[in-house]
Amino acid sequence: MEKVEQNPPWLKPLLDTTFFVKCQIHRNSKNNQCNYYCLECTGNPLCVCCLADHPKHHMIQIRRSSLSNGVEVHDIGEYINVDAIQTYIANSGQIVFLNARPYTGRPSGVINTCDICHRSLPTAIFRFCSLSCKRDAIYRDFPDETFVLQPKPSTCELNESFQVNQLLTPERQRKMRKLDILVSKSPIVAASVAKEVLDNVSHTTPPMFNHMNSRKRKGIPQRAPLF
Repeated sequence: MEKVEQNPPWLKPLLDTTFFVKCQIHRNSKNNQCNYYCLECTGNPLCVCCLADHPKHHMIQIRRSSLSNGVEVHDIGEYINVDAIQTYIANSGQIVFLNARPYTGRPSGVINTCDICHRSLPTAIFRFCSLSCKRDAIYRDFPDETFVLQPKPSTCELNESFQVNQLLTPERQRKMRKLDILVSKSPIVAASVAKEVLDNVSHTTPPMFNHMNSRKRKGIPQRAPLF
């Protein structure tokens, strides 16, 4: 896939835009801070009053955290793949930063860093500190990095997976995962394991425990003799 296709046309203008400035069109409005961006117009930042001029356009809201601009994952995640980008909590929501934040040098004891700007990262499961760094990585031909969204499983697939997991014990679930790995490598070797797993899968539910019987008293109560 071409790099132009992986990087949407609105991404570079978004990263180059200056947000949280006063809107020049609605100067007299109280809510004239520009913290919105139209992904279709890719022009200047917008304030709340500008949104009426962009009906049915794809819009994202820019957040401010640690003196840097970010966007919530559930907003930007509808349009591009933000995997491998470090997420942060801002106002009870997960955000990713637009651009790399100022870097003052690698502090002592830091192990995890951004693969592009080398800024420290809190966890090792992420590779980049911002959208701009992942964009640079794609241009540098980093393997397996893309902004293309991956297809989501259908509702039927999710329901089938849930039902199967409900029927399997943890031991059988481990065998199923082992089977998936073997199938991907050698269907012939996986045949014997498949038979074993399928033979062990039972669609019956365990018998219900009768709590009424457990509380039932045994024998006829005897009254203590009077002396």
